Amino acid sequence: MTTDVAAPRMALATVNGQEELYFPDQTQSVRWLLDPAAFALDTSWSQNYLAQGSTEASSDVFMGNGVVFASNTNPTATTPMQVFSQGATPGSPLLSTRAFSSNSAQWNFFMMAGDPYNSGIAVVNDELSGHVAGFRVCSGGEGVRKLWENSAIRTSAGMAIDYRGGQLYADDRRCTRTKCRLYLDVLSLRTGRRIASVRVKGDKPSIGQIFVGRNAVYYVATNTHDAHGYVTRVTASRR
Repeated sequence: MTTDVAAPRMALATVNGQEELYFPDQTQSVRWLLDPAAFALDTSWSQNYLAQGSTEASSDVFMGNGVVFASNTNPTATTPMQVFSQGATPGSPLLSTRAFSSNSAQWNFFMMAGDPYNSGIAVVNDELSGHVAGFRVCSGGEGVRKLWENSAIRTSAGMAIDYRGGQLYADDRRCTRTKCRLYLDVLSLRTGRRIASVRVKGDKPSIGQIFVGRNAVYYVATNTHDAHGYVTRVTASRR
């Protein structure tokens, strides 16, 4: 038993027969090598990601040969969000790119959504503007290239990917002068284009998450100041 490792949503992967544990700490990308008797910190792999004005990064997503993650999980950030990638090969550099085109401050409590199985695309959202952006993850995590940005959506919860269908699910808060309504949007994972949209319960979730099931999608959320949460089940049929 050890107390040397503590982080939310860590990524566990086996690379060339070696079990590895990935997560960003408060300032660096971190990897631990797992052996039957101990954890060994791979200090040669760690790189600094924290810059002035940015805040602690989200959890890693392992994309097959490396990881991706985003900065600014804390709303006190004063800089635009960055998307980082780092290959699993020892000594791999930590690369970064701007998540969104705006120069405004951005933040996102949730980790990125990624599809390492089919498209190699990872997605991040900004909880301040509600915008969503998609990135091609090169060589399984050794680099990222921005594919698209959807500035029409106003998402506020975690996203989910259906990698078999090539679809991204995200909530969308649409407001008039008098009221707001929540929708579950289906976007193309490759282009960010909205494919479908359906009304779901609630108007302003304080926390929410989406799960893709075998024959349905589930949106789990709690409305602000509401003592009880709710689950919305969404199905689709061919016309």
